Amino acid sequence: MVTRAFSSMPTLASGIARSIRDGTIKKYLVQPVDMLGFLLICRVAHKLVYYLVAILPFAFVFYLCRGYFTGGWPPAPEMAAYVASLVMSFLLGYFLDATIGLIGFWFLEVSSLLFVYMLLRLFPLGSDVFRSICSTSSPLFVRSPPEI
Repeated sequence: MVTRAFSSMPTLASGIARSIRDGTIKKYLVQPVDMLGFLLICRVAHKLVYYLVAILPFAFVFYLCRGYFTGGWPPAPEMAAYVASLVMSFLLGYFLDATIGLIGFWFLEVSSLLFVYMLLRLFPLGSDVFRSICSTSSPLFVRSPPEI
């Protein structure tokens, strides 16, 4: 829950492609402002505000699920590795979405690429989207024989 919220970048790629299409990207090309750096700082600020607002609901959910956390807090090296993976997932999600948005320099519309990217991104998560698209009757999936 925390990791997925940290790595999602809603409207980043479509916003970059839209600014390329309607010409508002010129403010980044004319002025000495790095567009990717500016958008990165905006996303960091967005995530900080999001987690400051969402800390109480997250704490409530973790309180309700406290019976599942019997071992206590993980050791410090594991917690540091988790925080490092959060930062890297944020940067990876940001730069992938920004790259897809910058493809707008070559393609007029990037929404189909975004759809394929989101589909492939949700695949490893075992999303319900794939369960509904790829039913168990598909020849791609091996089913176990019925019990007799």
